[in-house]
Amino acid sequence: MDRDAVKRIAASSMPGRIAVDEDPSLEARYWILRFARIPEERLDELTIVVQRAARGAVCAAREERRLDPAAAAGRVEVSLHLVDQTHLIIKVVTTCLERDDAHAWLVAASAAIDAIDHTSDVEELQGFPRPYWPLLLRAHLAT
Repeated sequence: MDRDAVKRIAASSMPGRIAVDEDPSLEARYWILRFARIPEERLDELTIVVQRAARGAVCAAREERRLDPAAAAGRVEVSLHLVDQTHLIIKVVTTCLERDDAHAWLVAASAAIDAIDHTSDVEELQGFPRPYWPLLLRAHLAT
């Protein structure tokens, strides 16, 4: 699936934002993915790939908007949490929406989901099965 499609799917399935207790300028969002099987032994490697992809994408988005990529508003943290052999939670922490001048939450989530999908095929995103993603895309484009 192309990167633009993944971005639209990530936006369409956007979870609610949750304030980060330690820092009120940050918020977290959680995406749940299901796979046929997650190779547990590759989780550390996958985490590094996902973090690099998300940070690189946010940096590029900020540069494209002529914003300082090193500014606090460009801060992004991505972590993966294994639930069981088939489910994975992606946690994305970014600047709160009111201060997010480059859509870091969406850019980071899209890059993370895309990186995971290129490594291991995602079967469901937020409980929505992959065969039906084209319907979600069409619905997203129609609005």
